[in-house]
Amino acid sequence: MRANNKPNTEELELINKYTRRDMTADELYVFSLTLCDNDIDRDFEYFSDSALESMARLFVGKTGIFDHNPKSENQTARIFSCRTEEDNTKRTQDGRLYRRLTARAYIPRSDQTEPMILSIESGIRKEVSVGCSVKSKTCSVCGKEAKAGCRHIPGRIYNGKLCSICLDEPNDAYEWSFVAVPSQRAAGVTKSYERKETYMGNLEKFFEQDEPSQTGEEFRALKEEFEKLRKQADDGAAYREVLSHDVRRFASVAIPELTPQALDLLTTELPLEELKTIRDRCEKRAKGFVPPKPQLFTATDSETDSRDVTARGNSFYSGI
Repeated sequence: MRANNKPNTEELELINKYTRRDMTADELYVFSLTLCDNDIDRDFEYFSDSALESMARLFVGKTGIFDHNPKSENQTARIFSCRTEEDNTKRTQDGRLYRRLTARAYIPRSDQTEPMILSIESGIRKEVSVGCSVKSKTCSVCGKEAKAGCRHIPGRIYNGKLCSICLDEPNDAYEWSFVAVPSQRAAGVTKSYERKETYMGNLEKFFEQDEPSQTGEEFRALKEEFEKLRKQADDGAAYREVLSHDVRRFASVAIPELTPQALDLLTTELPLEELKTIRDRCEKRAKGFVPPKPQLFTATDSETDSRDVTARGNSFYSGI
């Protein structure tokens, strides 16, 4: 991790292409973010791999705002580099190799921007979505344009296949926004891989060393805090296991048409709060009919209207 999130020499050169005067590294705050990916999102839509490649070019230089509200006072950051990445260890909901669009953005340091920078560092400002337009929106079930003779409903299961809409051929990128609830679950400000590895590695080594640099009360307090955090993580994992068990049990009656693959994705990928909501709704629907042993279930009966969507978050641009 670079000290204080300052740009390196190469990044500074890229940033200064957008400034009226050459800025120094000390005047800038830079951070990484995931704009979007090729996985099926909450609206049962996803970007194609080729769309992500095109968007990597379109989003360079685009400004970051709030809630897709295009007012000049909402401008807060700007992207200076963008690229696609693939994760060989991860698959999308429908089994494709996982890819994402990542970016580096900058904010000038000042008294006015320090609160914003603090909100990013503290994780308050984290989730983002993108505003763009695409030429092609095709149904995953029949391959037709979403509004050209296709009658399938995104989110519905047809012959064991989840209906989703593939967004392709992007022709413009408007902006990216900080939002409260992004349509794509993985979109948001991220820590670099190097930062994560260095922090966790150093932390483990710190508490495993035979002769720590800190001694006495300071070291004991730090270790107690570390063990407390580790226990909280273990408790969270145990709670997810119990919650997943309940979801499987109640959904086997409430939504019997779900597939095992969809169930696995549901119980492993969803945040705990969303999983708890599903558990509660399935329990209410299955009340009085729950079998004594848990059974597998498989997908969601959620329905969304087929619509033109160009903002991948909680705000939308219509009329592509």
